[in-house]
Amino acid sequence: MRRFFNIIALAALACFNSAAALGQTAQKLPPHAPAAQNHLIGEVTAVDAATGQLTVKWDTGEVFVVMTSEKTAYRRIPPGETELDKAEQITRADVSVGDRVLVPNGVSAGPGVAARQVIVMARSAIAEQRERNREERQRRSLIGRVTAVDAAKKELTVQARSREGLQTVTVVLGEGTRLLRFASGSIRPADARQGSFAELKVGDQLRATGERASDPTRFKAEEIISGTFARIGGKVSAVDAGRGEVTVKSEETGETFTVAVGKSSALKRVTREAAEAFGQRRAGRREERRAANGSTANGSEEGTRSGERRRERAARGEGQDGARPREGGGGGNLQQLLEGLPVLTLAELKKGDTVLVTGSIGADASRLTALMLLTGDAEFLRRLQRRVGEDLRNMSPGLPGSVLGGGTGSSSDQP
Repeated sequence: MRRFFNIIALAALACFNSAAALGQTAQKLPPHAPAAQNHLIGEVTAVDAATGQLTVKWDTGEVFVVMTSEKTAYRRIPPGETELDKAEQITRADVSVGDRVLVPNGVSAGPGVAARQVIVMARSAIAEQRERNREERQRRSLIGRVTAVDAAKKELTVQARSREGLQTVTVVLGEGTRLLRFASGSIRPADARQGSFAELKVGDQLRATGERASDPTRFKAEEIISGTFARIGGKVSAVDAGRGEVTVKSEETGETFTVAVGKSSALKRVTREAAEAFGQRRAGRREERRAANGSTANGSEEGTRSGERRRERAARGEGQDGARPREGGGGGNLQQLLEGLPVLTLAELKKGDTVLVTGSIGADASRLTALMLLTGDAEFLRRLQRRVGEDLRNMSPGLPGSVLGGGTGSSSDQP
């Protein structure tokens, strides 16, 4: 029985690593395993070499101080493993801040009682595992827009964006292919409902999981999540906060749309300061590109070094001046901008406000359920609408912060 509870605890440690890699919430231990719940599972936030104390932040947010002694056994286990026979013996000196740890019975131990065992999952190993998981997901996934449906062959033609640019891929469905549809107002796979081939249509955005054939233009799908999305820019003609609805008149077509705002809808305000900061950032990037292109054309080593520095900053998530993105939208790309914008409520919207809405569409094409609604600096929103409207193929479902950029677009998909 004790071994059973240890397996549950190790599985929880492994589940946390897997969930973190997928951007999901860590799984909780089953309520019917009280002995397992006594295990302390969390991240090391401090190591006191003099006293041997480990400060651990539990997955619930609580902070525990773990006492250790010369008799404490330390074992390091690879990410994803649930069997202790795969662990290696280490010492206290091998434990670092950022490591994940499991302390058996660490919750129930009394004050001053030294832990008998500390099981460690190294931070570096977790990072490597996450990178491998990311690469595997990229290899096995396809995100794009449906451009043709062949019901007879059970095949879809999809325009997808890869590192090489836009690519036309034939998605092949088999007997076991699982079909799902994004739920209204959500791009979370967990919210997706059962779908059918008959629901797939030209213009749909999809995420497919499966295997690429030897021919890179063919993809054998194991699962497909699809949905119909639209983006409209215009002015608010009415707000019904009680019903959670906004009426928007499109500036492009003159059509009127009813936008439903739900719990999953993100409402953000683009401040003038954020728009100006992002405009300056974009202008700086244009100058950098011109300089780099000119230097490269002349065979200048400085141009090559400049390009290498830009790539290094991009990998660190820094701006052209080496600074990290600031709260409020002064970041280096569109997703960072959107994530940093101030949140607003539906009641704060007023008639006449300029908005840009990305949402999902059901049977009624005049009704959207908002994924993201932006308001604020009108000229910035118009530029953004014009820019992303040039190529709707870039609008593939992504994280909430990237629904306007499309999740598969490049840095050129910026206002």
